[in-house]
Amino acid sequence: AERLARAKPEPEEQAGVDAARDEPQPLAVLRARFVDPRGALLVGVYARLEDRFGADPIPEVAQARGASDELGRLQLTLPLPSERRWRRLRLVARLAGHAPLRQEIDLTAGEQDLGDLVLLDAGAITGWVLDEADRPLEGARVVVFAARRRNLADDLGPAWPIDGETLSGWGGNFRTAQY
Repeated sequence: AERLARAKPEPEEQAGVDAARDEPQPLAVLRARFVDPRGALLVGVYARLEDRFGADPIPEVAQARGASDELGRLQLTLPLPSERRWRRLRLVARLAGHAPLRQEIDLTAGEQDLGDLVLLDAGAITGWVLDEADRPLEGARVVVFAARRRNLADDLGPAWPIDGETLSGWGGNFRTAQY
């Protein structure tokens, strides 16, 4: 009985725990401005945060999303996740006619200005697929990844987020969607 009595927290200790629970969670405020390669402001860029490895984000992160205003500005405000793992995220931004932007970020308490983020103009990728003897291959899978990712063909799989894909057609020709 004496051992159990010592295991109970003292009233002062318990009060400290309760006070810590009542403290407001610090906020992370991300700011950015979206522009095209010529420096023109981009309005309506949809942006969200996601886990860097494709896992479903925790609710605080999943709810941090928005669109840029008439001056290309975006502000995302969210409670700073208590787990360090959820502070290393990826900002994903999309706008029709532009290639998607993916930027790694480390959340910190307070304001973070990401500066001007450039969305490149969209374009399609075209080409043809040939075998070792330079014969066209029909039905070959062509996979598109963001330029900043380094992948080896042997490493491709569900863990790598694919930005687009298509199949080669007659003559080995292929054309991707606009990116």
